[in-house]
Amino acid sequence: MKSGNNLEDLQKFKREVSDILKNAKFPIHKWESNLPELESEDVADLSRILGHIWQKAQDTLEVNVESLPDDQLVTKRKMLRRGGIYDPLGLTSPTVVEGKRLYREACQSTEEWNIEVPKPLRKEWLKWNRQFQTVRVPRSISTSVRKMKAVHLHVFSDVSNMACQPLPSLYVVEGITGVVKGLLASKSRISKQNTTIPRLELVSGHMAANMVKNLWRALKHWPIVSTTVWMGVCTRAGHLEMTKSQTADEFQRKLNTFITRRTRPELIISDNAKVFKATASWIKEIRKTRHKQDKSPWWGGMYERLLKDVKKTLYKTLGKTNIAFEQLEAVIVGIERHLNNRPLIYVGSDEEQVLTSNMIWGQNCYILENDDTQEDLDKMLEQTLVHGKTTRMGTVGENESAKTNPDDGKKTRNRKSAAEDARKKIKQLAEDEKI
Repeated sequence: MKSGNNLEDLQKFKREVSDILKNAKFPIHKWESNLPELESEDVADLSRILGHIWQKAQDTLEVNVESLPDDQLVTKRKMLRRGGIYDPLGLTSPTVVEGKRLYREACQSTEEWNIEVPKPLRKEWLKWNRQFQTVRVPRSISTSVRKMKAVHLHVFSDVSNMACQPLPSLYVVEGITGVVKGLLASKSRISKQNTTIPRLELVSGHMAANMVKNLWRALKHWPIVSTTVWMGVCTRAGHLEMTKSQTADEFQRKLNTFITRRTRPELIISDNAKVFKATASWIKEIRKTRHKQDKSPWWGGMYERLLKDVKKTLYKTLGKTNIAFEQLEAVIVGIERHLNNRPLIYVGSDEEQVLTSNMIWGQNCYILENDDTQEDLDKMLEQTLVHGKTTRMGTVGENESAKTNPDDGKKTRNRKSAAEDARKKIKQLAEDEKI
């Protein structure tokens, strides 16, 4: 199978292949082509390419779908037989997915394989059969393109409670005639029951990524300049930074650190604070910015809700405890970790919930747990303030009223009794965690 840009290239290819095989004592007797100049005599107009019917006159590919009468007996066995259509490109996938859903409903019933399915299901099945017809598509998307300038590959992926389906489309840009669009392939999968939409989005995204990889490998000789995967999902993560001052220089350093680690953002939305005003001209050189009205927190509702959770967790974690800058930075990072490990939706019956970090990094954010059997109890008390309490604040059904403040007792308590109480608390905490 060979495609060419012009008739001369194909004629040269035909001569070379014929000579090579003739010298090897394997002469070719027939050639099939959509060009009459290259086709052999007495060759039928219909042929097959990779299992598809090839209409050479119109240069189209067909996925043949056999029509079924409405008076037939609809059983599970006949419904399963309907899925035997050979369609490696998935051209009928948007229609077949409805048949897969109906077959799953039939399998949930108690009827035997050769017993007719219930009447409501039979009615839906016959309606779908009438809509399921032969599909005919052009063999080449760029048939009308004289000179290909660029190729853009777009994969649209979406899910529902019924199915997951990525659809890769190709946009061929030509200098004169404009843009030519076409569907390359398709793939559908029935969604598992009692599965949340975020988890299905992950499955759909994984299917789209695999399809992009396969298409890149198959179309590596094409001038593909960009590949875009479109998914119907949106989530927000938090990034917290500690600064020693609110100066413009400190803000610039922290923003540069963020850009170095997380790449440059497309849009920066500020609360119009003084530090943003002082560096507004510098930020505009980086990317587009947008400042909301002064003292109007409702303008930034998309991030003000996350800030509320950060402040509440910080207050419940530290209370009135005075700690060093490095310790406070560790607490802030721990809060960021738990903020980005929050479930995307309500906590259901799934053992493993889909978290915000799954959508960003593809995995959960974990930390190394400390050994509770260490002998230095004073050091363990310090690490409990910084590490242990931030670990507890991310659990489901936690007690947010936990407070740790060794200095909030009466002034008459001496240091020896305070240290003894701290040791008791740590031992009790270790026993609770072992349980």
